[in-house]
Amino acid sequence: MRKYDFLTLVSYYSYKIFLERYIYEKADFEKTLGFACALFFGVSLSSVWTNATTLSENQIGPTEKEEVTVPTQETYNSAVEDGNETSGENLNVESCYGTLVEKGNYGRGVYDYELHDYVKGSNVQWAVYNSGTAANPDYTLVISGTGQASAADIIYNQDDPANSTLVAPYAKYSQYITKGVVENGVTDTGYGTFAFLKNLKTVSLPSSLSEITYAAFEGSGIEEIYLPDSITTIRDGAFTFCSDLKKIRFSNNLNLIENHAFGRCTGLEEIELPDSLKEIPSGCFDFCSNLKKVKLPRYLETIGSSAFGMNEKLSEIDIPDTVRKNW
Repeated sequence: MRKYDFLTLVSYYSYKIFLERYIYEKADFEKTLGFACALFFGVSLSSVWTNATTLSENQIGPTEKEEVTVPTQETYNSAVEDGNETSGENLNVESCYGTLVEKGNYGRGVYDYELHDYVKGSNVQWAVYNSGTAANPDYTLVISGTGQASAADIIYNQDDPANSTLVAPYAKYSQYITKGVVENGVTDTGYGTFAFLKNLKTVSLPSSLSEITYAAFEGSGIEEIYLPDSITTIRDGAFTFCSDLKKIRFSNNLNLIENHAFGRCTGLEEIELPDSLKEIPSGCFDFCSNLKKVKLPRYLETIGSSAFGMNEKLSEIDIPDTVRKNW
């Protein structure tokens, strides 16, 4: 017996009903044709709907029981190295950083330091992920979006400024945050974004970043940092009180460091400043009590007052002939 598909059979019986009623029973032509067409289209559309419903349930996307292939940490690292990372657009950021704990906006705008006011909103968001367990959390703070980051707040402890308090929506997780990531698209870190996160150890910065903003890492537990060559500016107090900071790789295009940017970084023992830098301002590396060796830029012109003040262990520093001594 030959096998026919469903729509073929519907077509056949619709045509047969038409012949029997119109040719043999002499029924009205228009009524007979209408009846046959209604039968055909009604049954056919019902079949299509049933098949579509079956398709949507069984074939469109993975079910909860199916395995889903997601990018690994190695995939993300590779994307970062190639400069292709985006704010979750091409990568599943949750699989890269861990399980999402919470995300949101800062609720404040970008701070203008000349006007001393918040002048506009920010297209930058924050998120916290846990790569550990509920019993042993290990959090990563991720800053993503485009443009300038919004400003956080700091409540300074007048008696012990090194132990001041960060005011930000993610600050409640501060004891668990060990890693920081600023994603590609963000152009500055935002005021105080990572400040006083005492358990923060490492931060990954993108090639879109041009500025380390005021107090961005102040008082944090960061141990080393790599500043990409896109960075041209480090603002006042950006790394002040980072007592665990031991290693800095400076941007080769850095042309401005402001006052006290690395003041009281007592873990620093050696620094090498890029040749693009022409001025080291007042107090820039003061009270770095373990600093022993400094390599200055070849074309340095100005060293500000107490730029390396109170560094009793500093024993090796060669000052270029181009320097105008201002200390």
